[in-house]
Amino acid sequence: MAPYEREYLHWMAVNIQGPDLKTDEIVVDYISPHPLVGTGNHRFVFFVLRQPDGEIEFREGYLNALHHDDSRRTSFSSRFFAKHYEMEFYAVNFLRIEWSSPDSQYRPWHHKK
Repeated sequence: MAPYEREYLHWMAVNIQGPDLKTDEIVVDYISPHPLVGTGNHRFVFFVLRQPDGEIEFREGYLNALHHDDSRRTSFSSRFFAKHYEMEFYAVNFLRIEWSSPDSQYRPWHHKK
């Protein structure tokens, strides 16, 4: 409905060493999808970016689940982010959901190691 709201950052883990997910650094806490009534289907895309040369120091700052309206989430651009840090898209998956319950509420889920 609003092209400026095309991407919303729900979660970000960085500096994962190969397949070892225990090495991740959470820089954006996970916020579960919560489409609003009447907004139709929402596409959620999960992607993996390949880091070119080892660990990267991300300068955007940590976002916890309480920062759900922060512009770093609401105005996120995966293309700009990848280009800025000289990363390449490596893998992608997606799902599509829509509002489904009159008692749906915003409930953040926190990633725990």
